[in-house]
Amino acid sequence: MTQHPRKRQKTDTDMDWDRAVEVTEVPVGVTPPIYPHDLQATAPESVGENLFDFITTELISIFLKAIAMELLGSQGAPGLDDDWCWDRYSHLVGELSGLLNHYAFGSALLMLGTLFEEQSRSFFEGAVRTMLPPCFAEVTQRVLDYSLEKSSKFGSDSDSQQARASHMAEVRVLVENLKNIGLYEEARTAILATAKKTIKERVEECRGEYEERHLNDCLEWVTCRVSDNWLSAIDTTSEVDASHRQAIPTFDWSHVLRMSTYQGFCSMRISEMFDLIRDAIDTLPAPALLDLKDCLKTSVQKDELVESLKEVLEARILHAGVATEDIVSLFIATENCLRLLDPSSNLLLRTIEPMKQYLRRRPDTVKHILTRMLDQNSELAEAMREPDNCVDDEDFDDSADWNPEPIDAVGSREERNVDIITRLISVFENKEVFVNEFHKILLESLLHKTGYDTEQETMELELLKIRFGEASFHQCEVMLLDMAVSRRLHKHIREGSLAASRAIELEPEEDMFHVTTISHLFWPTINTCEFRIPFTNISSAQAAYAKQFQEQKPNRKLKWKPNAGLVEVELEMGDGRCKTYTVTELQAAVIYHFGAESRNGTSSIGDIVEDLRSQGSASDFEEDIRDCVQLWIGHSVLKEVSLDCWEVVETLDSDASGSGGSTSIIHGARKSEEERARAKEEAEMRAKFQPMIVALLTNQGAQNAEKIQSILAMFFQFSHPMADLQKMLDHMVAEGMLALAMNGKYSVRM
Repeated sequence: MTQHPRKRQKTDTDMDWDRAVEVTEVPVGVTPPIYPHDLQATAPESVGENLFDFITTELISIFLKAIAMELLGSQGAPGLDDDWCWDRYSHLVGELSGLLNHYAFGSALLMLGTLFEEQSRSFFEGAVRTMLPPCFAEVTQRVLDYSLEKSSKFGSDSDSQQARASHMAEVRVLVENLKNIGLYEEARTAILATAKKTIKERVEECRGEYEERHLNDCLEWVTCRVSDNWLSAIDTTSEVDASHRQAIPTFDWSHVLRMSTYQGFCSMRISEMFDLIRDAIDTLPAPALLDLKDCLKTSVQKDELVESLKEVLEARILHAGVATEDIVSLFIATENCLRLLDPSSNLLLRTIEPMKQYLRRRPDTVKHILTRMLDQNSELAEAMREPDNCVDDEDFDDSADWNPEPIDAVGSREERNVDIITRLISVFENKEVFVNEFHKILLESLLHKTGYDTEQETMELELLKIRFGEASFHQCEVMLLDMAVSRRLHKHIREGSLAASRAIELEPEEDMFHVTTISHLFWPTINTCEFRIPFTNISSAQAAYAKQFQEQKPNRKLKWKPNAGLVEVELEMGDGRCKTYTVTELQAAVIYHFGAESRNGTSSIGDIVEDLRSQGSASDFEEDIRDCVQLWIGHSVLKEVSLDCWEVVETLDSDASGSGGSTSIIHGARKSEEERARAKEEAEMRAKFQPMIVALLTNQGAQNAEKIQSILAMFFQFSHPMADLQKMLDHMVAEGMLALAMNGKYSVRM
């Protein structure tokens, strides 16, 4: 047998006691012998020390031989299950408890005193805890998992209830024995781990269920199944005797498990937050969000939500693979979800800043935000009809509803209280970018009209005035006024033309020519394409209109904008197909070229360019023609017969698309022209400002985009928006001219 490694000075009597211990083999479960003659002949202090050694020897024998070799070794052995572990574990803990009670009773009989009994118990508990095998906690939790699972399987009949009562009595005895030998803290840790494992399994059943609230159901399940059904039967803390009541403090299991349920449910919903936001694009999952709101009780959980959401948003949407329209939709959904979770908007302000910074770098962000604002079927339609009634800090301090700022407040009160429209506008520091973008949107809308009705555009303008003020949209008001003037001019000129036709007894011509006169100082630049108009009736109509306009307004002169208008073309093919297209003037001229009788429906790129080129045509006029031809090929009107040579598709295959009499509106060529014009403008901007940026960063060192913009605007008259500058800087980084650091600063690459 093994001796305890305590080193002390021994007497002759001590040596006799040691020899007695060495020659006595004590089997497990057998009451160890007492030697009254030795105890009586030795002082109480020596008896106590020898008794400590004997107890230590017993503990080594039981734990190291029985538990470490038999119980832990059985976990991987075939034929041994949880029932065996439960029986063996309960037996061993009972043996240890009986051993401690035996020596406590023996010390009382020998009248060694209360102090000796307390020291013996303390030593016993310390020795047990010191010699616990490494897997003791794992085995204890396995045994308790088995107990909880078994207790949940009993039915409601009398036999099942009787079997349940018997099993719970065994669990109660086991817990009392663990308390008796001083392992209640370890047992309580295992009990808590078992309960948390069960709670996690129950909470995971609610994952992905957003249509109903599940938090209260989980709390009731934990209370009934774990707290009241299992823990109430095994928790005997209140019944521990007075000598241990201070060592074993009262533990409120119901409160602890309730908090564990909140924490587990909160962590589960936080991991699903991106899915909740994605679902909120269509329908706000209010039940799931309200459950999460009830769980967000501490600042630690709120920090976990913020960091987790920022990480997943950056990984899943803040990259080039996601369309700007989708990012704007998720931005709005994030606002709606986080405002429901936290009406003070602290979580929102801490989360959306990376999204705002990324959207600021997208060149089409303003256009998508404005389109969403003006769409009457979007989620922003109702918010657009109401002004932002946000109260700033100074006004709120003087109001009767004043309340102190929350401890975790982020930003000013005005920033936290703004609505979704103002939040979207705040993505950009300057509101003028929205005004300029609407100016361009209004231009496209008015140019694509075949009439003079501007009711929709007027309503949109009035809505934007609520948010941006009336002074910002003076140019837009002039554009709408020009449309009204054009309608009156058209009516007057048309009436004059009809009167002239009746005077000479001619059949009046159909009203097929509509003109929009614009005040060029108030309209954005209109991209044009000079070409020869092959339609003789259109040329004569333009001349007649200009003459009558000169009569109506003698102090003004018309200047036509070629390819800025739309033409309605009706095509009839050899197989009877008849279809109407609304296209640009150049697109109509190209297809008209193929319809000329002298060409028999076939022509080359050189023939088209020679026929349509005018004195003012641009150098890339051939590219414009190719774009128009490709557009008609896409609609099965033309096909290529050889290199740069095409003919009309008079007969369409039965499995091909494009037949029928519907109307198609085509804006592809104009978009291509705009893209080329934009690319040309960007190239000019880069050629002018890239050397300045390189010189600035070489002299001033690394700078962020805002600082670069302010210096360029101050010294080099840089008037382009931040989006254009950001795009140019990213282009310079891609070309290897600049380097972008993690802090967002640009420097010259060496």
